[in-house]
Amino acid sequence: GRVFVTGRNNGRQLGHGTSHVYTPTQNTALASECVVAGAASATFNQTPYGEAATLFLTAQGEVFGAGKSNLGQLGLGYQASSINPPVSLQATHNILDAEFVLQISLGGDFCAILTSSNLYVAGRNDFGQLGRGSTPVSNYTLESVSFGSTISYVKAATGWTYLADSSGALYGTGSNTSGVLGIGNFTHQTTFTALNFGYNVLDTWAVATGSSATIILSNGNGDFRSGANGENQVGGGSTSNSTSPAAMTLPGGVTVTQAAVMSNSSIIMTSAGTLYSSGDSVYGELALGGTTSVTSYTSTGFSVGTNTLQPKIITPAMVETTLKQTSFFGISWASYELGDANLL
Repeated sequence: GRVFVTGRNNGRQLGHGTSHVYTPTQNTALASECVVAGAASATFNQTPYGEAATLFLTAQGEVFGAGKSNLGQLGLGYQASSINPPVSLQATHNILDAEFVLQISLGGDFCAILTSSNLYVAGRNDFGQLGRGSTPVSNYTLESVSFGSTISYVKAATGWTYLADSSGALYGTGSNTSGVLGIGNFTHQTTFTALNFGYNVLDTWAVATGSSATIILSNGNGDFRSGANGENQVGGGSTSNSTSPAAMTLPGGVTVTQAAVMSNSSIIMTSAGTLYSSGDSVYGELALGGTTSVTSYTSTGFSVGTNTLQPKIITPAMVETTLKQTSFFGISWASYELGDANLL
C-alpha cells in the first residue's frame, strides 16, 4: 500500500520534492500528509496520473492531489503554482467527506472522481471530456455529472472519458478525432454517449486508453479495440481507424489480463504474466531491447509470473468487502513532451 514514484517532476507531479526522480523512491511526503490529515495509515489503493498531475486514493477513501492545477485538473481551483507536497481534496470539498470515494482517474488536464453517490469532474473541457456539455472550457472545482442511472466505473484519457452504468453499458464523451470513443462516428461528444458495442462492460477486465486508441478486455467475449491503428499500436490486422469496437489480433493461445495503450504503441500482459508489445518504439517503450517498431504483438521476454489478479468493476455494495482488501498490480504509461515511458 505504499507509493513509490520515479520520472519527470517538472510540474511537481510526483508530490515528492522538486527534482526529477531517477529510481523508484517512496513518497514519504505523502505518508506524512496522510498522518496530518488523520488517516489511519498511509495505505494507498489507486494512484492515477495525467499530464504533470497526480491523484492518490488511500484505503480510507481520502483523495490527495499533487502537481499542476492551472486548468483546475486537480479540482482544487485555479493554482498558478504547482502543488507540492500533496494536499487533501476533502479539505476543499466537503462532499467527499460525506460520500465514500470508489475510484479516481486523471486525463490529459482533467480529473474524474467516482463516489458511492456521484461522479465529479474538474479541469479542461475543450472537447467536452467532462461530460457536462461544451461550456465552460475549464471547470476549476469539482462539479457533479448529470447521468440517468448509477455509475459503476470511470476511465479518463487524453481528451475523452468512459463510464459504465450499473447495467454494464459503456459510454464515452470528449475528443473523437480517430473514432476512439467507439460510438460509430468521428464526432466529438460533450455528453456521455453509448458505445456502438454489444458487450457488457461488467464482463470486461479493463478499459485501457492512450492518446488515439482504446483496448477493451472482455471476459469470455474476446478483446476489442477502437480508434487509430495506423502504427499497429493496438496489434496486427487492419491499420484503419475503427469507429466501433473491433476484434483485436492477438498471439495464439494467450489470455490478456491487462493492457496499457501509449501514443503509438501498447503493451499487454497475459495470464502467464508475460508482456507483449506492438507499434512504434522510438524511445524503447516496447521493451524489446531497442527502437525497432513491430506490426503485431511480440513477446518482450519479460514475465512477472502468473497473473491471477484482474481489475474488476467496483460497485458501492462491494466497497467494504472488496475495495479495501484487494491488491492490484499491472502496467501503466505516461507521456509528456519528449516521449513515452512505461511503469510496471
